[in-house]
Amino acid sequence: MGPKPAGVNLDADVASRECSIKFVTAQCPAISAFLEGSQRLLTDHSLGYFCTLCMVNYVQLLIFSFLLISVCYSSQNSIMAEAPPVVPSEELLEWPKKDKRRFLHAVYRVGDLDRTIKFYTEGFGMKLLRKRDIPEEKYSNAFLGFGPEESNFVVELTYNYGVDKYDIGTGFGHFAIATPDVRVYKFVENARAKGGNVTREPGPVKGGSSVIAFVKDPDGYIFEIIQRGSTPEPLCQVMLRVGDIERSIKFYEKALGMKLCRKIDRPEQKYTLAMMGFADEYDTTVLELTYNYGVTEYTKGNAYAQVAISTDDVYKSAEVVNHVTQELGGKITRQPGPIPGLNTKITSFLDPDGWKTVLVDNEDFLKELGKA
Repeated sequence: MGPKPAGVNLDADVASRECSIKFVTAQCPAISAFLEGSQRLLTDHSLGYFCTLCMVNYVQLLIFSFLLISVCYSSQNSIMAEAPPVVPSEELLEWPKKDKRRFLHAVYRVGDLDRTIKFYTEGFGMKLLRKRDIPEEKYSNAFLGFGPEESNFVVELTYNYGVDKYDIGTGFGHFAIATPDVRVYKFVENARAKGGNVTREPGPVKGGSSVIAFVKDPDGYIFEIIQRGSTPEPLCQVMLRVGDIERSIKFYEKALGMKLCRKIDRPEQKYTLAMMGFADEYDTTVLELTYNYGVTEYTKGNAYAQVAISTDDVYKSAEVVNHVTQELGGKITRQPGPIPGLNTKITSFLDPDGWKTVLVDNEDFLKELGKA
C-alpha cells in the first residue's frame, strides 16, 4: 500500500463522517450496497488512501443530496398538508339551481334488442324514436319513449353482441309509467297479452286510493303502472335504493340542484321514500329514492347503467359535483369534455351509493338529434 498523501489526516476525516454514512445507509439500502461493492473494489486493487479519500468525498456528496431531497420532500408535504381547502364561490354553488336541466334518458342493457323493442311498442305503447348499430364496437342502441327526445324522458336500450342475460342486482327498483285512471286495467291486460309478467295486479296502493300495478319486461326490469290524470311525462319515475336517505337527498339537492318533491315514511313497512326532481312530480320525471330500514348496501349488477341529465355547462357542473362528492361521497368518473366522434360534451359521476349520472350539454344534445 502506498504512503498517505502529505497533510491529509484520512483516518480522522473518515471517522468524522462515519455517523452520517451509517445514518444514510440505514435509510437507503441502495447506498449501502454501493459502499459494500466499493469497499471490495478498493481491497482487490489496493488503490491506496488517495482513492479512498476520493470515494469518501463522493459518498459525502451522495449523502448531502439524499438529505437535501428528503428535507425538500418533507417540506413540500408539510406545506401541502397545511394548505387550506379551496372554498367554492356562492355563485358556483348556486349554479345547479340556475342551470337548465331535465332528465333525458335512462340507459340499461338488454339481451335481445328486437324482442324488447317489440314488447315496449306493443305492450306499453312506446314509440321507437331512433336506433343505431355500432359494429366496430359490437353494440346497438335503441331509444324509445312516449314523446320526442328533445322534450321527453326516454329509455336507451343497449345490446352488446353475444350477451343475452344480465344481473339486475338488488339496488335497482323500477321504472314507472303514468296512465289515465280509466286505462290502468286495460294497460296491464295489454302488457300481459304481449308477454309481460304481471307481478302485482292492478289495485289501490296500501293506505291510499291510487291504483297501481307492476309488470316485468322480458329482461326482468320492473315497471310500475300508476293511475294518474293527463300528464306531459308518462315515463315518470326511476326508482333506486339507497343506504342513507338524508345523505342522498342532500347530495341530489347540492350536486344537481334537484328539489325534494315529496317524502314519505312508512314505519309499519320499514321504508322511506324521497321523490327528487327538477319540477313538480306530476309534471316531470323524478328519481324515487328508497331507503329500507337497516339496509345500507345493495348489489348493482351489470344491467342498469345510468340516467342522463341535461346542462348548459358540463365544466361548471362537474366543478360543483366534485366539491359535493368531497363532502358527501361519490366521485367523478369522467372529466368534462367532448365524446370522441360525436363531439357531444359530457361528464359523469357516481353518487354516494354508486349510482351513475351523466350530464350532457344541452346544445350538443340537440345537435346530436339534428334539432339545433
